[in-house]
Amino acid sequence: MYADKINAVSPSYASELMTYLGGHGMAKNFQERSSDIRGIINGCDYADWDPKTDPLIPVNYDINRLADKELCKHALQKRAGLDVNNTALFGMVGRLTEQKGLNLLLPILERFLVHKVQVVIVGTGEPGLEERLTDMMQAHPERLAYLNDHDNELAHLVEAGSDFFLMPSLFEPCGLNQMYSLAYGTLPIIRSVGGLRDTVVDYDYQAKWATGFSFQEPEPLALLSTLRRALLFYLQEPEEYRRVQQTAMRTRYLWSDSVLHYEQMYRDALGLNAGH
Repeated sequence: MYADKINAVSPSYASELMTYLGGHGMAKNFQERSSDIRGIINGCDYADWDPKTDPLIPVNYDINRLADKELCKHALQKRAGLDVNNTALFGMVGRLTEQKGLNLLLPILERFLVHKVQVVIVGTGEPGLEERLTDMMQAHPERLAYLNDHDNELAHLVEAGSDFFLMPSLFEPCGLNQMYSLAYGTLPIIRSVGGLRDTVVDYDYQAKWATGFSFQEPEPLALLSTLRRALLFYLQEPEEYRRVQQTAMRTRYLWSDSVLHYEQMYRDALGLNAGH
């Protein structure tokens, strides 16, 4: 109420704060201050998240050595107790909460597992969600691996070894894992919300600049449809999949870019012109 400027960590989340669904009960307050709200996307620390130099993955690779990413996939499959092969692998790392989209994923996960896929989920969180994933893994041990863990090295391995990375969040102010995924050539599958919407380009929306797949409605079937769309793309368009991987790996969200917007916001708050 008394700030000179209000800062959100992505342009889309700044807009969502002014809506009934996205405002968390404060939409009217944000609407009244709409001229002072700025959305500035977070930067990514590529010193820690770069497959070319990452010391936590078994094999380093880059945009010109994408074949070596397959070795990271095999290492992840071995770590997760899955068959080591070229099956499409979908990874997910994060807190097991409703906010992260588990209520969208769990109702359709077994329907997705009828396909020839592998899914690796790493995380801790709500006991009920942990229990459901454990039960589902025991029913589908050849297709689903749930690792009840919070381990930085394992998180890097999932980013490097997966073909797709799941982020079906109900809301996501900015998000960082989708940026890590882009850098590792692991195509994000996101709900088009908040910072996810601002950083991932859906293949069906703009194929030339695509870096992943997205869906809009917070419904389990919308996620299932998107998962199947990504799987078909992987199986039927291997050369195009590789091109989209390379587009993703060229994408960068740098703090050196974000800081310019922060400087301008602070100048505006102080009533300074950009040239001063």
